Amino acid sequence: MPKKNAGSEEQTSVAPTVVRPVSNAVSILKHLGRTGNAETVTNIARTLNINTSTCFNILRTLVAEGMLVFEENAKTYSVGLGVVQLAQHALSEDGKVEVVRPLLHGVAERHGVTITMWRFADGDRNVLTSVSQSRTAFQIQMQIGQRLPPYIGAFGRVLAARHGVPKEDLRHQFDAMRWARAPGFDDYWADVQRAAKTGWAIDEGGFAIGVTSVAVAVTGPNDQVRHGLVATTFDGQLDTAQINALAQDLLQLADEMDGLG
Repeated sequence: MPKKNAGSEEQTSVAPTVVRPVSNAVSILKHLGRTGNAETVTNIARTLNINTSTCFNILRTLVAEGMLVFEENAKTYSVGLGVVQLAQHALSEDGKVEVVRPLLHGVAERHGVTITMWRFADGDRNVLTSVSQSRTAFQIQMQIGQRLPPYIGAFGRVLAARHGVPKEDLRHQFDAMRWARAPGFDDYWADVQRAAKTGWAIDEGGFAIGVTSVAVAVTGPNDQVRHGLVATTFDGQLDTAQINALAQDLLQLADEMDGLG
């Protein structure tokens, strides 16, 4: 009678061993990634039927490993950038957008704004690839796939700064841009120079009347700009301090997303 290969049939017939804490941790990550919301330990434990004390310890471990972010004031947990970094190299472009979506949603909720992600494509266009909106009464709507000239708006200023476009070349492109309410070129150029120093730029009613946008750049391989993160809100919704706080959150997110191809 032929002998069985111990490394094939017998091993594949054995039921996999489930390590409960690991299974619970994966369930938590899947749940928060699927909903895109920040949730308290009580809500997570109840939804996933995990003991509250056990859930708290798992959440604390995931925060320590960078997989989750803990919001001190609200006492909530949301998906962290460790998940993105873990998955980046194995994902397609579309997959990477899906992975970062909960992170964009978190910033949108925290500041009550709309967060869009743009891809610098073909060397001459910015293409809208993702939209994350906060749960506010009024929202700004934009269509995925929308294409814009590279140097218009808030992200355009950042992109011009990162590309080091000479002033006269930029003036030529500026004259061809279609603004809702065009700034003077000298003001626009000053904004580009400021963006080169701070890493972020703002457009207040220039690209679209009544709308304020704050933008930063996300770099890919070889430190080339591949994406832009743009937070958009209605004029007057955020004061100067709130805009600065928003810009810093975008910069931190972009810095941790650097390398997204």
